Amino acid sequence: MMKKKTDIKAEPKSYWNFRVLADPYMNKSNNGTINEGVMFRIAEVFYSDGVPNGHGVSTFSAETIDNLLWMTERYTEAISKPVLWGDSRFPLEYKTEEE
Repeated sequence: MMKKKTDIKAEPKSYWNFRVLADPYMNKSNNGTINEGVMFRIAEVFYSDGVPNGHGVSTFSAETIDNLLWMTERYTEAISKPVLWGDSRFPLEYKTEEE
């Protein structure tokens, strides 16, 4: 059976959601040891035609408790999605060495 045109949900051309981003870091300890790793953060990711095309800075504030709760729910959803690089490799997916 063919779907009617009205049965097909149209994807929005542009939208945003929260995603986990991975940012590489490097620091030097007091004893001169260089430490390297990845820091994870949650940020808004913007899409155009379903493709990530930008991201915002990490924030966690809201104007009301209800909005804060809504954001917490969206953050929880973000953790279930693949992690994206937050540096110049954006929007490539971050992969751990085990993957």
